[in-house]
Amino acid sequence: VQDPCEECGLRITDVRLDMPNEVENVRIFDMSGVYLGMVRAVGMQNLRESAAGLVKCGGTYLARSVSGKTLQIRIAK
Repeated sequence: VQDPCEECGLRITDVRLDMPNEVENVRIFDMSGVYLGMVRAVGMQNLRESAAGLVKCGGTYLARSVSGKTLQIRIAK
């Protein structure tokens, strides 16, 4: 399931989809599109844990893999 972002036209993949079991480089952005950094992750849980180290507070963020797959992730702090 995908929802278009009205402002930028970006299509966000549903977070319930599985990530690959191999290591992926993922760029993390806030919901305004500001780049926060890059993490290496294997699977969704590892992605959330790695991204939590980049962000100052919990919330919803965008994670874009080098291959172009974009996920909306929720991080609790």
